[in-house]
Amino acid sequence: MTTNFLIALMFVTILTFGIAGLLTYLADRILDATWRSLRSKRFQWITLILLIHLNFFWHSIMIMAIDQWTFAGFLYMILGPVILFFAANYLLSHARSQPDNDSIGRRFYFFFAMLEAWVIGAHPVLEQPIDTIVGLHGFLLLLSILMCFHKSRWLESSFPLIAWANIVLILVLRSSGIYAG
Repeated sequence: MTTNFLIALMFVTILTFGIAGLLTYLADRILDATWRSLRSKRFQWITLILLIHLNFFWHSIMIMAIDQWTFAGFLYMILGPVILFFAANYLLSHARSQPDNDSIGRRFYFFFAMLEAWVIGAHPVLEQPIDTIVGLHGFLLLLSILMCFHKSRWLESSFPLIAWANIVLILVLRSSGIYAG
């Protein structure tokens, strides 16, 4: 087994834990037929975090292409799924402890900002160019930081839609082959 395979395996294993938690929560909501909860802002965020988990599988493919790994590079790459796991866990624990409160909270936006900063920093580690996709992640990073420090009702209600549009655009660009990173 190569180092690339082992790093990718650890990367995907951590992602799988997050995906399992998110799918379990969504299955409970769908099976309970609590349709009100499916229209909530929290549901938008949970499904977006699930989509981001799936998007991270692109990184596991890029991990396999790296020739030489340093320990710092390994730690940095594993940090991404860990941050994503913490963001998902925060959302799910918040949803279970405060089912009637649709507010996400500043801590989640902090996790989201860390996640976006990680994605931007992963490009050089994965030997990927700084391109349009990095710009889209930079935009989400700035909005996340803004949400950490400024409580705007309009931005809080618009942010999930803005994030969804950005992530879907990134997935379309990657899937089309226009951008590999």
